[in-house]
Amino acid sequence: MKFLDIPIKYIIFAFLPTVLFVVGFEMISYVLIRYVDGYDWYKKANGHGQIYFLSSEQSEYSYNRILSGYRVAKNRPGHKFVRTIKTNPDQPDVVIDNNGFIADVPVKRERSIDKIRVFVTGGSTALGAGQNDKYDIVKQYPQGVYSYSSSIPGRIRDFLIQSFPDTDFEVINASMMGNKFHQSFLHYIEQLSRFSPDIIVNIDGQNDAGSMWRGNPYEELEGELPKYIELLPLYREKPLFLRRTYSYQFLYRTYFKGNDIFDFYFTDKHQGDSESLKEIFNKRGPFREYSIDEYIRHENYFVSGFQPFLQILRQYYATLESDGVKFVFMLQPMLQRSINKPLNVTEQNLFTYRMHSAKYDTTKLVERFFIDRHLSPLIQAESERSGFGFIDANREIVDLPEELEFYTDYCHLTPEGNNIVAQLVFRELELIIRDENMHLNSQ
Repeated sequence: MKFLDIPIKYIIFAFLPTVLFVVGFEMISYVLIRYVDGYDWYKKANGHGQIYFLSSEQSEYSYNRILSGYRVAKNRPGHKFVRTIKTNPDQPDVVIDNNGFIADVPVKRERSIDKIRVFVTGGSTALGAGQNDKYDIVKQYPQGVYSYSSSIPGRIRDFLIQSFPDTDFEVINASMMGNKFHQSFLHYIEQLSRFSPDIIVNIDGQNDAGSMWRGNPYEELEGELPKYIELLPLYREKPLFLRRTYSYQFLYRTYFKGNDIFDFYFTDKHQGDSESLKEIFNKRGPFREYSIDEYIRHENYFVSGFQPFLQILRQYYATLESDGVKFVFMLQPMLQRSINKPLNVTEQNLFTYRMHSAKYDTTKLVERFFIDRHLSPLIQAESERSGFGFIDANREIVDLPEELEFYTDYCHLTPEGNNIVAQLVFRELELIIRDENMHLNSQ
């Protein structure tokens, strides 16, 4: 058989190398993206059979949220996180349920009278986020989201069950990446109140440092509305075949976006090499001291800007009190605070890396000094006046051993860090439960 007088075998021989090259390149791209870089932008099912395309223009942390008419953004039901950090291989992957929660059992709106229902709200630390990937240059810790059992809410549940073996507990993770304190308040009004919680635990602080001194949390977050509006059609996008190939993703990320896929595996992270780390830190920008003298010059401005935060705290507690819901507020652990655990060498390097920046960042003065000097004492005074529980995590961890690995970056924690924070919350919850006889009423 001939085609244009050319034997078919010659045509096959001519195209075979091209076909083999394309197939081979696709397989190599698949391996590099899935197993070397460890991050697959290809496609993910959202829990309802829908396929959408994760574009490099938007991080996966954007795709786990969706537009909200109450609080700008909320957890996207059905989202399965790309990476689940498991301390046990039998632990299930983290998937946001239909209510926007993470829990070990299905959560029904109607609360059973023989159970104590606790909601944990807050940002990425409360949600269970692992290390921010920018900080793996110092030391690599697991990245992704901790399984429910290894997260702060999961460990709180375990401690409660151990202390009250005859009582059933629901400890529900209602946290969200990037969540700010006023969003937790709005979240309760919008949704959580309808689930009849007994106790609300709020773990916040890091994401509020900027708006805290600027004094405009609502207006500041409103500026993010366009981002979530633009994301809506991407959830339903079904890309062309070419864009669904790993070859395309490899080329797109490596050449068109300037994202070197080989960095993850082939680049020497220089971990533990102080001279190399110093060189890398300097590329981020000069080390900025953020001294106490600089802070004092701006102190009155920070104190004035803090008032809306305190007002929201009072409104939040008053609303919970009117509904008969107990409240515990925790200032989450923050690496850059001056009151802290003794930092080991790794944590000192993480701190140094954070303090290198191309531009002066006023928020770091808040993180470093304002929270210790003003925010924490003011919340403590408000707690004593009003009666809600307050935990300043940094003040509670000052006696931890230096060698204990607690932080993985500026606020996210190791499994042991999650465990310690959960113990702090549990101690407060145990007092509330015993004082209110909740454990007896639920039996």
